Amino acid sequence: MTAHVLQESRLLKDTRVGEVILVLAFVYSLQFSFFPINTARLAILYIAITSILLVRNKVIFFYHEPTFRAIIPFFLCLTYAGLGVVLTGAENIAVFSNYALMLFQIGLGAYLIALFFFPPDFTLDRLLFIFLIIFTIQGILVFLNFAVPPYREFMFKILPISGNIQEDMAVSFFRVRGLMQSTGAGQSAFFSFGFFIAAYFLASLKLSKKDRTVILLSLPWILVGILFTGRTGFVMVPYAVVFYYTLLLAAGTFTTKKLLPLLWVPLIAVAIYFMLKGLYLIFTGGGIILPGGGEVLALWEKWAFGQFIDFFEGSESNIHTLEVLEKHLFIPDKDSVLLFGDPRTWGMIPSDIGYVRMLFAFGVVGLVLNYLGFICMYVQMALLSVRRNQKLFFIFYLIWMFIIEYKEPFLLMYLFTGSAMLMLFVSMRSRNQYDQLYNR
Repeated sequence: MTAHVLQESRLLKDTRVGEVILVLAFVYSLQFSFFPINTARLAILYIAITSILLVRNKVIFFYHEPTFRAIIPFFLCLTYAGLGVVLTGAENIAVFSNYALMLFQIGLGAYLIALFFFPPDFTLDRLLFIFLIIFTIQGILVFLNFAVPPYREFMFKILPISGNIQEDMAVSFFRVRGLMQSTGAGQSAFFSFGFFIAAYFLASLKLSKKDRTVILLSLPWILVGILFTGRTGFVMVPYAVVFYYTLLLAAGTFTTKKLLPLLWVPLIAVAIYFMLKGLYLIFTGGGIILPGGGEVLALWEKWAFGQFIDFFEGSESNIHTLEVLEKHLFIPDKDSVLLFGDPRTWGMIPSDIGYVRMLFAFGVVGLVLNYLGFICMYVQMALLSVRRNQKLFFIFYLIWMFIIEYKEPFLLMYLFTGSAMLMLFVSMRSRNQYDQLYNR
């Protein structure tokens, strides 16, 4: 095991452009205005045609009983949600649709991609590196969307926006998209996954010079993606730091010298920001004034950092934490809804909290089944992992997902379920390869 961990990585050298494109298309599920099928279904169709129809005599469907047993709770959730839809007259089928999509599009698609597109030596590390490249690309495109108006207009035409941030809203000037259908907290939270991956690589692998360079260069663009899509992803920063040092401690490579980045990295980041801000003000003669009044950068700073500044200054004009908490945190009044839920409430109750929305739509029974499914899936990924650092990766990431679920029901969001299913089936396949290699 130790020799495998210390072997120098070849992540960049092994990664293929086609793999990056396919994973991006599958996970982000883009719906272009000029094409009738979204990219996730197109990717699945491509894999199905090339692997099952064109080379069908060579196709072997691999079945790993513990892995498929781990997702049984999701099938129970689908059945439970379907029963709720029938009993309520099919007035709201959103929850049922989410589970059907997760199992029969996302799950099936991830299975086909992992088994029939990725090469035999494909590993979880390689998949995570692909995610890191995708986050870098998205961060660059997010910056272009913010800084180059013609590019933004072009993207509005070819990739119609969806979600709660619309083109005609003033806030959309600061909450922008990359190659994404929407923007907001979910995108910001998914961007933060990149910090978690970077912490994993930097702490637990012997990286080649090229791999380390790519990982370090990805971090500023991931930060840009978080800044211009939402602020939820900022919660990952301290969490990724804790994860990084936990991996060092677990590997026995922790030294007091490695605490120094906690001091100089934030200082350098702040210094670079103020330097760039100064150059911007000099070249623009004091900033760019919008037609409606207000300077662009000042307005963006207020949007991005206003609540943090108010918090540290003790301002009460814009922050009422307890009041917001009381407003969004409540339980159903009816015992029947509390126990069994009412799918008609999905998207209707005045709360963003994922647990509250699931409780109303699914009840205690369904809520337990739902979160048990995700626990079983991530625990199974940890069990499939051979290396201890990968086991810690899945355990910490599961905890992270339950933390951000408090903000919104992110666990059922396509980005997170798509990436999770890919990790599950890649882990399953890698473990099968490992067991065959060592005759286990």
